[in-house]
Amino acid sequence: MSDKDAKAEANKTPAAVAASALQKASAPDKPDVKVQPPEPLVIPANACKLEEWARARHWVDFPIGTTDEDIARSSFWSLVCRNLKEFDLIDGVTLDRTRMYHCMVNEVGIGYADVCVLWSKKIPPRRPVGESRIPDGYQIRPSNPGEQGGFIVTRLKDGVQLNAGHHHVRFEDARRFLEDHASVRGPNAGPRYFAR
Repeated sequence: MSDKDAKAEANKTPAAVAASALQKASAPDKPDVKVQPPEPLVIPANACKLEEWARARHWVDFPIGTTDEDIARSSFWSLVCRNLKEFDLIDGVTLDRTRMYHCMVNEVGIGYADVCVLWSKKIPPRRPVGESRIPDGYQIRPSNPGEQGGFIVTRLKDGVQLNAGHHHVRFEDARRFLEDHASVRGPNAGPRYFAR
């Protein structure tokens, strides 16, 4: 700094010095080093676990009449909470087979569990065993007292009993008889049940 600059600096009033300092402070600093962007996130090594040790899936036979509100009640789980961990998944069906639930455990403690319902669905009523395999227009039903016994095979359009004289103790035998009956097989069918 020359003598001339030093004298000019010494002659400055305090207001001029303050204004000069303010101007320097408001001027953007030009860093010598470039700013590095933050590093991308990485999953820690201990955060990836085999699922069977991290959480479990449970099946529950829910009591008849269970509602979403029952599942949300922490005391509902008081007898089974010792088997649960946080983030376990719970699937189940009510014992009367009317509703299915898919739930997740949020928190577990001694004598309680906070469980939320992820989804629940009403289940359609069940068909009798094997009814889905009975051809349309026919019926297989257990015989009434005084009838021939076993299962009765009936054609619904005219009410004719097709297995009169044939005693079918098992439902499956009556179903196979119906499938082999000429009215179901058609004229170009293969061998009959009783001929096998």
